[in-house]
Amino acid sequence: MAQKGFFTILLLVFFINACQQYHDTTARFNAYFLAKEKTLEVEETLFGNPENDYNDILQVLAPIDTTAAAGQASSFEYIIEKASLPIQWHESSKWVDDCYNLIGKARLYQGDFMNAVLTFKYVNTNSEENDARHHALILLLRTFMASKQYENMFAVLDFIRKEKAPFNEENTRDYHLTMAHYYRQVENYDMLTLHMAEALPLVEKRAEKARLNFLMAQLLEMQGKETKAYEHYANAFKFSPTYELAFHADLKRSGVSKIESEESIEEASRYFEKLLNDDKNWEYRDKIYYEMAKYYLRLDDIEKAMVYLNESVKISSNNTVQKAYSYLKMGQLYYYELKDFEKAALYYDSTMQVMPSYVKNYEENKELAETLKEFAKYIKQVREQDRLLTLAEMPQDELDEFLKNEIETEKEAILKDNENRKLNEESRKRAPDTSTDLNTREDNGWYFYNATAKVFGQTTFIRTWGDRPLEDNWRRSRRQPDFEESNNANVANNAQNQSAEANGEKQDDIFAGVKSLEARKAEIPYTPAQRQTVRGKLEEGLFELGKVYYYRLKEYNNLIKTYSRLHKEFPQGQYTVEAMYILYTMCGNYDGCSQLSYKDTIINEFPESFYAKILINPNYVEETNIYNQEATEGYEQCFALYKDGKYNEADSLLQIAIAEYPKSTVLDKMHLLRAMIDGKTTEDLTTYYLKLNEFIDKFNESELIPFAKDLQAAIKPNQIDLSGQNASLEPKGGAPPKNR
Repeated sequence: MAQKGFFTILLLVFFINACQQYHDTTARFNAYFLAKEKTLEVEETLFGNPENDYNDILQVLAPIDTTAAAGQASSFEYIIEKASLPIQWHESSKWVDDCYNLIGKARLYQGDFMNAVLTFKYVNTNSEENDARHHALILLLRTFMASKQYENMFAVLDFIRKEKAPFNEENTRDYHLTMAHYYRQVENYDMLTLHMAEALPLVEKRAEKARLNFLMAQLLEMQGKETKAYEHYANAFKFSPTYELAFHADLKRSGVSKIESEESIEEASRYFEKLLNDDKNWEYRDKIYYEMAKYYLRLDDIEKAMVYLNESVKISSNNTVQKAYSYLKMGQLYYYELKDFEKAALYYDSTMQVMPSYVKNYEENKELAETLKEFAKYIKQVREQDRLLTLAEMPQDELDEFLKNEIETEKEAILKDNENRKLNEESRKRAPDTSTDLNTREDNGWYFYNATAKVFGQTTFIRTWGDRPLEDNWRRSRRQPDFEESNNANVANNAQNQSAEANGEKQDDIFAGVKSLEARKAEIPYTPAQRQTVRGKLEEGLFELGKVYYYRLKEYNNLIKTYSRLHKEFPQGQYTVEAMYILYTMCGNYDGCSQLSYKDTIINEFPESFYAKILINPNYVEETNIYNQEATEGYEQCFALYKDGKYNEADSLLQIAIAEYPKSTVLDKMHLLRAMIDGKTTEDLTTYYLKLNEFIDKFNESELIPFAKDLQAAIKPNQIDLSGQNASLEPKGGAPPKNR
């Protein structure tokens, strides 16, 4: 019997194990397998080909894009349907937890964060499989990151840190990549580097290994660790599955190569030239020049870096992102290194014209571009007014010669710009030549196969003959050098345009924007009124320029120079006292000037100004507010009496209030109310009319003027007699209308 019982138990155990094995096998190799394969397929579609901006630190993980995921709706339904089958029919299978995680992933990618969180929490709470629980916790971190629930994310982190069961290699890798992804988003590059260092040795896929090595190299380069960065760029090059990533890794590797001697610099230069001459890199030339510029910036050779940045911009056509970075780098060099804000304004403006809004620091660069544009506006305004005042002092013979030289200089600049534009266009259009026919190569000696020679020839022709149409006997329309015989800024093009019109052609005048000699002379301020207008613009320009220096650019030395000039040339100008107060305020936090000197200037030269009063009495504003509040309360009391018909009592209190608060903000209201009381208490409407007229003259900037004029207009002409009054007593708007 004992033996029979033993066999019965053994058979039962075998049956139970067989059932468990059946459930495990069915769950894994049927529904779970299909759901997992579809998940991998969807992940490859959504995240398998990320857009890499090689000028910025690469992303660790592709962001959750619910818009793109919407196109995979049927696939997500399939994943959830298949992953649900083991949960329903094979509840005891060890793959059920993995099925829950697949369902949670599908919800995460769809942006259904609430249900994704519930799913991952369920796995962590109920699963007995540590690997499945850990995987769910990592996915929960990712969900809270994607939904920006950072407090919950840190709570999960605390839970993970207290976890006693060790993570397997796969979960360890995914944990560090997930945290690296978070620190990349918040731009904490030190923590990003730490997590990347932990994750990289555990990455197995070559494509992922290549991209993450590139990212690690970028971080190390940012930290000035060029030697280690070189090693990781080399790894990225070695594992790269695409030519694009291999190219950028190789290029960046050259950029961080050691600078030990002249030989190493020459070697790097030769390598860059090799890349430029390789036909496979034709579309990447703008990027090569950009990296060459960065290499020479490591050598502190800003001049050569500028040359290569210009080359990058010239040949860039389709890659607007790279063009924007090249413009931006030039703008940064002029702004931060050379302190040439005018040129920086030009390059920042060009940057914002081509930079896509999704590029990192777009808004920050846009704000600086607007600041520099404002600076350029006012510096140009100041210089133009200075120029006009200088021209007004010139003798006539010197003036004509000066203006002619101005015109020639502007034309030369246009020709040069045209030449550069055409050369750039030729450079962009010229494809890499792989043919063996030497007669078609640009470096052949024949003139018409050399783009540079053709552009130079065209420019020289225009400089000599003007931009003439292609026609017979073109020399007959000879250029006339005398500027005074024509109002056109480009006399050389007059004959050309006449010939073109005769042939029914319309020609563009490349010098159309150049002002003629007569137009320039007409702008010169010779009369006192013209000088006053120009000086007014100069004063405004200096004041606004100083504000840009102070509030936007933090250029305190330039601010002092600008406002010192404003004070000297416009000692009692409308902006001078405010400018002096700005200097006074600035000197409180800047050691390059004395607050006391500006305080004395304001008090001595502008004693009645608001700024002088607050400097003399720091409590002036508070006391003034109390003073005006008391005056307002007194006025409101008088107005209440007026409304109740107690006119004499109101008038008596008004006289007291006017005497007691002669500088209050409601003084105009008090005087108008007295005039209105006269209108109620006198039968002589002429007196009432004159009182209103007196108010209008005395408080001509008051907001009550329209109301006072309406009161005047309501008086009929036959009710008043102004025959004995001075004409100047009539309201500034003229006599009131006859009917009101």
